[in-house]
Amino acid sequence: MTAKHDESSIQDGCRKLVQNEVGNCLSMLVHTLANAYGATVANGPGNDLGDLCEQAMELSTPIPDYEEAARDAGWKSADMTPGMLVNDKLVDEDTGRAESFEGSWQELCEEYRIEPHEREIYEHWAVSSWLADKLESRGERIDRDFAGLIVWGRTTTGQAILLDGVIRDIYRELHGIAGGE
Repeated sequence: MTAKHDESSIQDGCRKLVQNEVGNCLSMLVHTLANAYGATVANGPGNDLGDLCEQAMELSTPIPDYEEAARDAGWKSADMTPGMLVNDKLVDEDTGRAESFEGSWQELCEEYRIEPHEREIYEHWAVSSWLADKLESRGERIDRDFAGLIVWGRTTTGQAILLDGVIRDIYRELHGIAGGE
């Protein structure tokens, strides 16, 4: 890491990113509405409160993590071929080469019947549209119209948001900093 991109400067940059792009914590609101879901469904479809409670339930459900499950099963990205996944533990009988798969992590898991891991949602935060795009592209749960708010379902807790791996990865990408956590 160069002096320009030392740990302290990355942390300061992440702090500014969070200050500019993350709003209020909405965890209590989402939790309360999710808990009321059953009672509001009885009022029938098209009920605004019922619809919001359903959104809260969806925001609270775990996120399937196909990549982590596939990696645990021995799969990895091919070094020389973008979009290709390989598994050195599985050998093609005809070629003697490592098994390969071209497609997404989800498609691979479905093809090889690998159950995805689940990442729990612990917190809910209002975020900017820009940050929502970045988070969503990394597999994070986003609701773009939760009573007019954009809400991120955060899968970490107990630390400052600026320390989250996904936030650090976004900062690094923005500033062309190699490496990651």
